[in-house]
Amino acid sequence: MASIRGRSWERYHSVSQKRLFITILFSTVAVMFLLALGLWFIPATGLVDVSSLLPKLVGAVIVIFLFLITLGSGLLAYALTTRNRIFLAQPLRGVVLKFLYPMMVPVAKIFGVSRDRVQQGLVEINNILVKACLKPIKPEKLLLMMPHCLQFHECDRKITTDVYNCVSCGRCDIMDLLKIAKKYNVHLSVATGGTLARKILKERRPHAIIAVACERDMTSGLQDSFPLPVLGYLLDRPNGPCFDTKIDYRKVGEAMLYFASLGKDDKQSSEEPAVAGG
Repeated sequence: MASIRGRSWERYHSVSQKRLFITILFSTVAVMFLLALGLWFIPATGLVDVSSLLPKLVGAVIVIFLFLITLGSGLLAYALTTRNRIFLAQPLRGVVLKFLYPMMVPVAKIFGVSRDRVQQGLVEINNILVKACLKPIKPEKLLLMMPHCLQFHECDRKITTDVYNCVSCGRCDIMDLLKIAKKYNVHLSVATGGTLARKILKERRPHAIIAVACERDMTSGLQDSFPLPVLGYLLDRPNGPCFDTKIDYRKVGEAMLYFASLGKDDKQSSEEPAVAGG
């Protein structure tokens, strides 16, 4: 009964989160409309002095820009509510991460919505868009990137230098993540922060990543690593930030199963298993 209630709450929270993100998204688009109209009307008289066609040209550019933004936002809302694949998923992902998200944060603040709530929606829409453009790759080209705060705070094993120093005592989720990495023959890395994470990416040169982090680190990581496909999962923080955090390792396992199922359709590799990536 408790598990049923838990799943019901998770579904309710997910639907509520989607509605909130879509509301903030279209509110941001509305603000952009107002700003665009202001940018056109205010200097319109001065543009006429230069050329009678110039205001029309600027207006046409603004209309095209607003049309594309509205179309993209509609596609994002459709993808978020239906979880169906959409065309132009990769370019849209770039627009969301690099352009729309920075504008959504101040708009959300006006409505009293925290940055964390916006980031949670951002991670979900990112995952949907990534899955829409994944391609099969070999397992060794996939990287599992985990934060150091998953490690039990009293553990003295140096898992950032080599995660396989873990003795699998079961006091944290690293043990279960190691099992997943070994089962699918993918590399697992643990990073203490963005600097080490970037160093790992430079050394491993993965084609796709499954990453776990808090909202802030996940958002910055998605932006920094674009256009690399990254499936992101957020930490649970029962003991507060950066201290004995938790992850539902089953979600990571489900992501691996998803990748493996795509790999089975890869006709280029009939002898070895594949996973999906960019």
